[in-house]
Amino acid sequence: MKEGRKNVILLGGSSLLNDVSSEMIKPLLPLMILSLGGGSILIGLLNGLRNFISFALRIFFGYLSDYTKKRKPWIISGYGISAFFKFLLIFSYNPLDVIGFGATERLGKAIRTSPREALISESMPKKKGFGFGIDLLMDRGGAIIGTIMVAILVEFLTIKNIILLSSLVAITALFPLIFVKEMKIKKLKKKFLMSIETLSKKVKRFLIVIIFFSIGNIGLFFTILRAKEILKLNVAAIVLYATFNLIFAIFAIPFGRLGDKNRRFSLVLGFLIFAISSIFFAFSTNLISLIVSFVILGFGYAMITGNIRAHISEISKENERATALGTAETLQGIIALPTAIIAGILWKFSPTITFVYSAIPLIIAGILSWNR
Repeated sequence: MKEGRKNVILLGGSSLLNDVSSEMIKPLLPLMILSLGGGSILIGLLNGLRNFISFALRIFFGYLSDYTKKRKPWIISGYGISAFFKFLLIFSYNPLDVIGFGATERLGKAIRTSPREALISESMPKKKGFGFGIDLLMDRGGAIIGTIMVAILVEFLTIKNIILLSSLVAITALFPLIFVKEMKIKKLKKKFLMSIETLSKKVKRFLIVIIFFSIGNIGLFFTILRAKEILKLNVAAIVLYATFNLIFAIFAIPFGRLGDKNRRFSLVLGFLIFAISSIFFAFSTNLISLIVSFVILGFGYAMITGNIRAHISEISKENERATALGTAETLQGIIALPTAIIAGILWKFSPTITFVYSAIPLIIAGILSWNR
């Protein structure tokens, strides 16, 4: 157990450092597109492509991790690729450059995530929700630090200088991984397609929930854009985003522990809280209502994120765990691209319509989770 917890903490340390880097960049991407002459549709396209690349390939790399019985090499290569493409964002001179580099950077996340989540699950087999809670606390802790840093630095440095600094921080995320230990697992001997076909019936049923969640999850970029349009200040939008990350970080472990006691209740409540946050964003008109919206969103993410991963880990076979996690996340990626583009188009008519559109499938996901 001690070695397993050490693994989780080391993986969390890498996640913290990488998220410091990522969150220094993430709030700047929609602002970069706006400053270079782009609009809501291009922001939606970037958000959708980032999610698509991040999620759509996870099934493949999850399978490779199970097939090779290795987690660590995939995790290291994933973090390395992300650092490289973050650096390339410096060379963005029009909205399409931002979209190209910003989207391709997510390839690293696609490579590392399923092996990483499988290793966390294997490191703390009896307390999966707690393990994912620790990881999310450190992940969101890095997000808070990164968001605060960018809120300060944006007043003193150019966007490209902030991105350069961010890419240097991303390289440091590789060092804790040196000390991570592989856990013994059985080799997956099935071919790629067969490994998907033979996933457990419980996993396949839960994928329906994932589909509706993905349709409703229009992306954080639109919450930042909503804050920017109402408050007219880049810094204010970034600080509100930091508030979301703070709530996410504080409640990740408590909600993970709650999930270990009652996974179904936690999933249902998480989806419904997420839907409520969309309703609040839909009808926000001032600073107070935006603060409430970001706080509720933080609760929703804290409740859902770790518990989805823990639940899939619980209902999948040991030697197919990364494949199962990757399959669920690939579904999210496939759906994310059209969802974000639709959200960007709806935004042209009304931000209110966009967030109401988000809330409906999230409510359905909650209902399906209760009846799963």
